[in-house]
Amino acid sequence: MKQSKQSKNNQSKNKHSKNKQISPDQERAAKLASMGAELRRLRLEQSRTLQEISAETMIRSSQLEAIEEGRLEKLPEPIYVRGFLLRFANALGLDGYAFSSDFPIDKEKKRDRKRFYWGDLLALFQLRSIHLYILYVLLIIFSVRGLSQHLSRAGVQTNNLETSREPTAIPPQKKEPPRREELALTPRANAATAKPVRVGLTLKETSWVRIVADGKTEFEGTLLPGTQRTWEADRQLVVRAGNAGGVLVKVNNGQAKQMGDPDTVEEITITASNPRS
Repeated sequence: MKQSKQSKNNQSKNKHSKNKQISPDQERAAKLASMGAELRRLRLEQSRTLQEISAETMIRSSQLEAIEEGRLEKLPEPIYVRGFLLRFANALGLDGYAFSSDFPIDKEKKRDRKRFYWGDLLALFQLRSIHLYILYVLLIIFSVRGLSQHLSRAGVQTNNLETSREPTAIPPQKKEPPRREELALTPRANAATAKPVRVGLTLKETSWVRIVADGKTEFEGTLLPGTQRTWEADRQLVVRAGNAGGVLVKVNNGQAKQMGDPDTVEEITITASNPRS
C-alpha cells in the first residue's frame, strides 16, 4: 500500500513539473528582459541617448527601446535579435559576442540556416565615418584610373581611323517579318508559363523579408531601399516583413500598397483563385 501511494505521488509530481515547463518563446522573453535592463542601465550610466546608439549601430531607436523593455513581440526573428544585442553591447563597450551568446535561439533553425544575410554582415562590421572616408578615396582612385584608360583607348582608336582606309559600306540586310503562326504562338506560350500568384515587392526602407512559395522558403534576408523583387507560385505565397511600413506589395496586376505600419512585423498570404495541380 505504501509503495502504491509513493508511486502515485511521484506521478503527480512529474505531471506537475511537466506543466511548469517553459516554452522557448517564454525563455527568450525572460532572457531579453534581463539583458535589456542591463543594457539600459549601462546606457544611462554613460549618459547616452537611444538616438546616439541608433546612429552608431544602424538599429532603429524603436527596436532598441523594445530590447531595453524586453518586448520580444516588437522584434524580428531570434537570430536577428541576437545580432541587435551584439551591436548594442559593442556600442556600450561590452564584448558583444560574449554578451549576445546568452540569448537563446532556435537550434534547429540555426542548423538549417545556410544562406548569408545582410543582417549577419552588419553584425560583424560596424560602419563608421572612417570606413566611409576610405570608401570615398578608393572610389575617386578607381574613377580617375578608369577615365585615363578610356581617354588613352579613344586616342588610339582615333589614330587607327585616320591611318586606315574607309571600309566598304555593307548594305543592311532586310529582316523578314515574322509569320502569322509565330505571332500567334508567342502570347500563348507566355500565358502557359505564367503562374497564378505573383507578388512584387518594392523597398522604401531597409527591412528583413521572408518569402514562402507553395510551402517552400524562396528567400529570407534583409533588403535595402530601392530593391525591387518579384516571386511567383502555383498555389500560395506568404510574405513576412520586419518593417512593414517600408515595404510596398503589388499582387498580380494590382496597385502597390504599403504592407503595414513602420517598425512592425506583418505577414500576408496570397492564395490563387485557380491553383495549379
